[in-house]
Amino acid sequence: MRLSAAQVSWFRLRRSGLVTPFSSAAQAASRLVGVQGQIHSAAGLALGNRVRDLTMRKFEEALYRRRTLVKLWGQRNTLHAYRSTDWPLITAAFRNLPTWLERAIAREHVDDAPYRALLRALERRLAEGGTIGRADMRAMRMAPNEEWLTWGGAMMRLVRDGVVCQAQGEGSETRFAHREHWVPGLRWHPPATPDAQRHVISRYVGTYGPATVQDVAYWLGLRIPEAQAWVDLAAQELMDVEVEGVSRLALRADRRVLKVPAPARSRWPIKLLYRFDPLLLGLKAKEWIVANEHYMRVWRPGGHIEGVILVRDRVQGTWRYDRSKGGLTVTLRPFARLPNTVLRIIRARASGVARFLDMSLVKVAVR
Repeated sequence: MRLSAAQVSWFRLRRSGLVTPFSSAAQAASRLVGVQGQIHSAAGLALGNRVRDLTMRKFEEALYRRRTLVKLWGQRNTLHAYRSTDWPLITAAFRNLPTWLERAIAREHVDDAPYRALLRALERRLAEGGTIGRADMRAMRMAPNEEWLTWGGAMMRLVRDGVVCQAQGEGSETRFAHREHWVPGLRWHPPATPDAQRHVISRYVGTYGPATVQDVAYWLGLRIPEAQAWVDLAAQELMDVEVEGVSRLALRADRRVLKVPAPARSRWPIKLLYRFDPLLLGLKAKEWIVANEHYMRVWRPGGHIEGVILVRDRVQGTWRYDRSKGGLTVTLRPFARLPNTVLRIIRARASGVARFLDMSLVKVAVR
């Protein structure tokens, strides 16, 4: 089956919730297979762009009170907000992947007995209830190396194993809680790892596809042969499609939806997508959404990804916000002059960012 670039772009925007909003933050997180959450506000705004009337307060209620969302380390060894009922699936899919600390221990030929003892002690402590942070772990005096207690150190393994998740922090300190205390009613029946990986690939392709194996590897944070093994598990659910002369993978179940012609330009979304938005992380190849000459203005050194001005199917600039006592200032940096009709919509989107953050919009600056 042959598809145009416009058909594929329209499919991705629809499936990622940028055309028709999702009914809830949990539904959005499930369809997106997690929302990168290492920058807390970025995860919230990613969902806010896809769920009508979502605010930071409601996002945090979903995470920390109703707990329909949960923060875990997942793809790319980065923290994501997932639907809580997807926790068993995410655990099963990623539990066999080594953490950065485990790779360091193996590389340096360090005896891992103290590491295993620390994991057991942390699990016992968390099973008692409450939450713990880095200061609590340091007070246990069981880590021979301070690195073991850093962001994503020993605790990443307990998250990988489905024992704990990130809880609400206290001040600037990240804290963690035991699964059985944090979401006591969660049914815990993780599938077999191959079944989980097959399901993750199917959900990924159904949202971000059509995609190549290179895209899958990029999204998972794995080498291409490892990603290919995941793709092979889902082979019966996948089919080859041709997009502008390039073979890509799509779901067989999406054959009819993929064939839908791209609509008139007036129906395409105009959005302020914030930093590390899922749409910017879903595929290795970026030229489908941003011109090559603007790549370095979005994907910055050090792994930083800027917020972008999405005008229909193309990134037309970057943006950031700044807080002050008076309210919120949104600064737009378009790649070229934007039409007044687009600017009016973008200003309305900036007001939406302010509402999400429960702030007043002071100014929209165009640089």
